[in-house]
Amino acid sequence: MNPRTREGHLISSEADSAALAPLPGTTVARTPRVSNGLYLGLWRPKEQLRQWQDPHGRLRWWYAEEAQLPANYPPGGDVPPRSIVAAEPLWVPQTFSVRKPRRGQTTDRRTGAHRPYWELRWFVDGTELRQRFQRAADANEFALVLQDGFRAGWAYDGAARQFVNPTLAREPAPPDEPELATASGSGMAPTVLEWTETYWAEKWSSLEPNTRSDLSRYLNRARRHFVDTAPRGDEADAVDAYLRKASLSVREPFRTDITQVGEDWLRHHSLPLAGVGRDQIEQFLTENRVNKRYADRQVSPATERRMVADLKQCWARAVERDLLASSPWDKVRLRNRAPSGVRLRTGKDALVADADLVLSPEQVFHLADACVTEGSWDGSVACFVLVMGLCGLRPSEAVGLILGDVDVTGEGPGWITVRRSHRRIPARYLEDEEDPEWGPLKGRDLADTRRVPVPTKVAARLCDHLATFCKGAATHELVFNRQGRPYSLDVFGGEVWAPARRSLFPPVATLDPASPLQPKLSRIRRHDLRHSACSLWLRSGVDVTVCQRWSGHKRLSVFLDIYQGLIPGREEAGIALLETALKEIT
Repeated sequence: MNPRTREGHLISSEADSAALAPLPGTTVARTPRVSNGLYLGLWRPKEQLRQWQDPHGRLRWWYAEEAQLPANYPPGGDVPPRSIVAAEPLWVPQTFSVRKPRRGQTTDRRTGAHRPYWELRWFVDGTELRQRFQRAADANEFALVLQDGFRAGWAYDGAARQFVNPTLAREPAPPDEPELATASGSGMAPTVLEWTETYWAEKWSSLEPNTRSDLSRYLNRARRHFVDTAPRGDEADAVDAYLRKASLSVREPFRTDITQVGEDWLRHHSLPLAGVGRDQIEQFLTENRVNKRYADRQVSPATERRMVADLKQCWARAVERDLLASSPWDKVRLRNRAPSGVRLRTGKDALVADADLVLSPEQVFHLADACVTEGSWDGSVACFVLVMGLCGLRPSEAVGLILGDVDVTGEGPGWITVRRSHRRIPARYLEDEEDPEWGPLKGRDLADTRRVPVPTKVAARLCDHLATFCKGAATHELVFNRQGRPYSLDVFGGEVWAPARRSLFPPVATLDPASPLQPKLSRIRRHDLRHSACSLWLRSGVDVTVCQRWSGHKRLSVFLDIYQGLIPGREEAGIALLETALKEIT
């Protein structure tokens, strides 16, 4: 049985032909097809299938709700009924329609959490097909692909559930073209495509899902760039589709003819690993310095260094296996200044919290109120800002709070138990037992939690929030949600955070937005609110080890590296010593 079907039988035209009653010869103009003996679309028990032979001597299969087909079938010769099955892999449909994606909800059996899905329904020659997607954007994109394929007159592949571009027919490599040497073949260095596949297979199981997604993205960029010739037209679309949907995944990817064409093209054109030199890497870095979202901007040097670090490890492992004499990545110099001229901080300096971006408690309350008045969301966003700015939660941790994690009474301080963080990871980077939406705390196991205090003023605001926005909700439901869904931090940033920040900390209009002369608070991030909470704890005299436990840092040394400049008393003591030294001068 096909894993995508819940009921039905695997039909083989040879094995089951003796068990099926024959039907007198019938002619049809065009019908849904069977590929390799499998009915593509509706699945029916084999007892309901019948066999007949067309005028060319080929076997056909059909399913009839009635005992006999009409003698004058097909009426008009164009549109077949949904009950007919024939035995060719592809056909050009005569009718096609697609419905708007419909939102549904399912329950996770392991956690009890509710997950939404979007179900897309489309009809090919009267046959209804359905597919579920985790995001509405994916469902809408797939609907557009289907519509474009039908309008172009392409053949429909029922196994892949999509239209097939005829210009992407796969062709074998020319017989006189020598195959590139592989590590498993002649002992020479493999191609970039082959080695990145090997590296991924060895590496992914030791990584967190977020890190898997990043590594896959960086490796795919290298696979796309290091080729002997650039793909064009439909070939480029096929390569992009393969890298985006079927390349370097944890689970078995959902392959289509288009992704297979992209994979075949890369296997024929990928450069040998030993053929990648400094010049090719310089070109690769130049191409990937362009921001993928805003073409007129460049990515930061820190982003570039994260990508290069992963790729350097990939090539370094090839050197360890004696597949390369040396790594060309070691010869490349990376940028250490952003386009604005600000020098990149590296090592422990990159961890240090900037004291100029630390807000006072009064500023945190003003910012929370501004998010309500200046943003386009409701008043629930105020407490969302407060638990980040005065309780020290990371934005993804605040999104994941449920009612059972909040212990406040409105009288005196309270406590919050932090047990998970929100994430959006494509399913192909997850193992079966891993949740695509909720993950553990940073650097922790799934069972790890931490408790953080809620100051009295914040507890009072949080009680009002629960009474207003969470009345009657169950303990497993979200504290901060929009129509039952977790906050989208990207949407929150554009519709709430940016207007509130612009209102309280306006940038200088005459300066470039990226200029280092702009006020630092005009670029304050949501994560910087966490630094404000940790700074408040330290200034209040809380023991450093307690602060480290509340903040969730795994080691005290990491906490001190970040907040060493915010520990109070050191500057005051230094000024006192300086004044004592100057008093001796007459």
